[in-house]
Amino acid sequence: PARRQAGPRHEGPRPDLPWAGAGVGRRPLVGLGLIGLLLVPLLQGACDSPPQILEITPGRGARDVATNAPIRIRFDRALDRESVAARFSLRPRVTGAISWEASNTLVFQHDTLKPSTPYTVVLGSGYRDAAGNVNGFNHSWSFQTEPPPDLRATSPGQGESQVDPATYLGLTFSREMAAESFRGAVTFSPLVPFSVRSDPADARRVLIAPRSLLSPSTTYDVAISSDATDADGN
Repeated sequence: PARRQAGPRHEGPRPDLPWAGAGVGRRPLVGLGLIGLLLVPLLQGACDSPPQILEITPGRGARDVATNAPIRIRFDRALDRESVAARFSLRPRVTGAISWEASNTLVFQHDTLKPSTPYTVVLGSGYRDAAGNVNGFNHSWSFQTEPPPDLRATSPGQGESQVDPATYLGLTFSREMAAESFRGAVTFSPLVPFSVRSDPADARRVLIAPRSLLSPSTTYDVAISSDATDADGN
């Protein structure tokens, strides 16, 4: 039987296929075009995303927060500062001032907060980054401040007798105190001039030192007013 003769082999690129050119490892131009079209929208979406909060201090639900602790909010990028400040508030309302540690970190320094009180930080929707991208969500979180300091012990003790006339009065509290605030907050009856300082061995302890010997066989009453404060201003 008669044989059919095979056609010629093509060693080079075939004109009927959409290759970028001859050689092994080439890919169709159509595929490259699709990849390029997909990447561009993804990159554009990343640039147009709204600014986000990365870190807050005090944290959500924090307790025993120092009443003089500033509030910090760290964002993921540089912000339009005026747009953030216009939407920031602390409730109950407290006098304070906003500053920036960096282009992305807000700091709110405020007057001493009330002890044992819940506060809520609010950042309203509409703040934007330096490029104009807007965050459309309302943000809020709460924390509670520390309780006021407690007087834990006195030396001499309540009702103690046979006290040395040269003794100092020691007042021990639940945390570090501002000794200078006691100068106008402590009164002796009968009247006694005195000086005040912190115990160098324990910042929670305040020492009241009479400037002269106490009178023998005399009962003294000592009163401390609310003008005495701890190191945080409570």
